[in-house]
Amino acid sequence: MNIGGNIQELRKISGMTQEQLAGKLNVSRQTVSKWELGGTLPDLESALKLCGIFHIPLDDLLGEEKKARGAEDRITIEDLAYLNRRSRNMNLLVISGLLFLMIALAVVSVVTAVRSAALSTQYMLYRYMTVGEYVASPANYAVPLALAAVTAAIGAGLIVFCIVENKRGTCGRRPNGKESGCHLIG
Repeated sequence: MNIGGNIQELRKISGMTQEQLAGKLNVSRQTVSKWELGGTLPDLESALKLCGIFHIPLDDLLGEEKKARGAEDRITIEDLAYLNRRSRNMNLLVISGLLFLMIALAVVSVVTAVRSAALSTQYMLYRYMTVGEYVASPANYAVPLALAAVTAAIGAGLIVFCIVENKRGTCGRRPNGKESGCHLIG
């Protein structure tokens, strides 16, 4: 892959537009576009800034592959893309788990408040009732509380799954089966 292709792929992986990258490098968007299309090459200062922005060595930006021992252990752009997708998926699972837990907590809070108000009303009606019969008709809280328990279990399960996956290290496994050593959570 050429330098322009590397710049474009790194920019896309990081989620930046050409304009945003140009702003970080103090160049025009057209300059970044020319680099990506292979029309021109970045000067040394810009190349070093690119390496700093993307946290990669100059060799990776230039596309030079080392045949030296251990070169296969280097993280490639494809590995970064994979880890980025994996990180987004794990973050989505954690956020979903937290959302389920918050919904469950809200349901339990509402049910507890309604139950307390109902008991208070029942007591007042019983105490101040002077004529007629009073027949208590308590509300059935089993269904909302069961739904809250299921929601909480789903949320907790999603969070536990993310933590276990992170501890097991499968989040850092590259598509080729090698470890990259990333830690997405905690």
